[in-house]
Amino acid sequence: MNGSQEDEELEGIVPRACKVIFEKIEEQEKKYLVKASFVHIYQGETRNLIGKNKNKSLKIFETSDGQIQVKDIKTVRVRDAESLLKVYRAGIRNSYVGSTRMNACSTRSHMLFFITIESEEIGEDDKPYIRKGVLKLVDLAPAERTRKTGCTGERLKEANSVNSSLSVFGQVVSALTSKKSTYIPYRSSALTTILRDSLGGTSKTVLFTHITKSSYSYDEVLIALKLANRAKFIKNKPTLSLLSDSESILEFQSELSKDELFEDQEEQKMLSLDVQNPIAQDEPADYGSMVIEQEQKLADEDLSVNDEKDIGEQDTPDAIIVSP
Repeated sequence: MNGSQEDEELEGIVPRACKVIFEKIEEQEKKYLVKASFVHIYQGETRNLIGKNKNKSLKIFETSDGQIQVKDIKTVRVRDAESLLKVYRAGIRNSYVGSTRMNACSTRSHMLFFITIESEEIGEDDKPYIRKGVLKLVDLAPAERTRKTGCTGERLKEANSVNSSLSVFGQVVSALTSKKSTYIPYRSSALTTILRDSLGGTSKTVLFTHITKSSYSYDEVLIALKLANRAKFIKNKPTLSLLSDSESILEFQSELSKDELFEDQEEQKMLSLDVQNPIAQDEPADYGSMVIEQEQKLADEDLSVNDEKDIGEQDTPDAIIVSP
């Protein structure tokens, strides 16, 4: 998702998206609000990756109009691509990454980066309304076979939690693409609850599956590709989000009038190199380059079935979700 920070040609989806968003905004005459949130799902709990109280478990709830929201999610207003990318990278530094026998830099949680874009427009009835869209960039942690990863203790708990949520993700995809299904188990995991609108809902969804060339991971790659292929048959009904209530309009105008980018000094600290993860304490880790380097090793080596060195975990899809 992040790609390499050293080579622009190897940049990931997130930095590219940040740039494109503000390039498009600069072409418009309308005024826009751009806000970012970053959470991860760690051992079944949804937590902020930015701001205060990063260890607090956040409650997921459904509003009266059927929208899924995360209570106390930290949201930061940004005014350019650089600030938006800083929010993302600050969250990455606070994410949980660990080493296993299969991967020296293994993500231990699902990460969800939300970019909310709002603009005020005048409708055909000459009344103002707020057009709102959310870009959800979702990085799913890889499923693991503990026989291969050799995980024990806390790493094993993390692996079991990731595997469980991915299993529910697969069940939701299967239910949505089965003519016989009468129940969609969205609420069986935090991941699928948050992504309910993206899977069979009102969003536009793109699913990427990352795979390895290693023959050792053949079975895992096949499972991931079958899941991705089945997901192609999910039918969403994209719907434009237009808010005409006075509260939404006043809130938009109030935020737009603020001069300060950050609410307080604590929020500015959030965007500093505040590292929670002990693996990345010495300097910011360029995870994208590490992944590219590891994949190159896999491509260059002739791996036998019994050789587990430098082999990636089971590949899982990443999702790009656009809520119009």
